[in-house]
Amino acid sequence: MALDSSGSFKIDKKQYEAVIRDVPKFLEKIPRIYPDAYFNMSIISWNDNIDFYYDKERKYVNSNSDVPLEAKLTPLRNVTTDINRFVTYCKSSQTEYTDFSVPIRASIDIFNTPENKPKDTYGTKRFILLVTGNGEFTPCNPDLIREANAKNYDIYIVSLGVEPESELNTHLKEIVINASHSKLSVPGYGLFDKILDAESPFQKDLNLSLEDALLTHFKKNHEPIRGK
Repeated sequence: MALDSSGSFKIDKKQYEAVIRDVPKFLEKIPRIYPDAYFNMSIISWNDNIDFYYDKERKYVNSNSDVPLEAKLTPLRNVTTDINRFVTYCKSSQTEYTDFSVPIRASIDIFNTPENKPKDTYGTKRFILLVTGNGEFTPCNPDLIREANAKNYDIYIVSLGVEPESELNTHLKEIVINASHSKLSVPGYGLFDKILDAESPFQKDLNLSLEDALLTHFKKNHEPIRGK
């Protein structure tokens, strides 16, 4: 899971609050959605570089770097057990911008880490769930999109408050159109004038969009699990 931490989230606090509220809730309910599946994951926070990543042994690691990541994927239950520290690390910076090459490159690096090679390639699916907000951006290097596609690393994007006719929305569509089995979800547009609370439509949209990306991934990639 790659979370945007650029200046747009610093400016629009509703986007930031939705992320820190809904991401932990989403992670905690994944086992209820797919009780028979086994999830390994890492979380990265990114803007023009990587701010933090989650590693199996080191837990949350401050990075502030663009060097290749070799984070070890960890069981989902480890992340949810440690989720109270998520808010401490998930911050945004007013001066940093959104570079879409950063999360795609980092995610590919993590998947390519030898320790993360799946033992059961038949029953394993790997995907990137990218959450971003509206603002200025640097497009993703097309070579990275092609690499993710060639290695069947699916990309799902949940974008917050991105105008449908904007250059950013066009680029997000380019990312998912050129990647394997990908989906673009744009929740909450037009709802930023509403107060964010437990029943806010904006919060519900983010929750549902994160869940929808997961459900779509499994629906498109469903294969019978050996022995089931």
